[in-house]
Amino acid sequence: MLVGPTFATIEDGKRFYERETARLEIRMQIGLNTMVEF
Repeated sequence: MLVGPTFATIEDGKRFYERETARLEIRMQIGLNTMVEF
């Protein structure tokens, strides 16, 4: 068994990547919104 962020299937990897990307986009969007307010 391999140690580290290994994925059982390529689909698992894709799902993880998409979730992280979406989280990053939301964080950036919140950052832009707060910058506009000030």
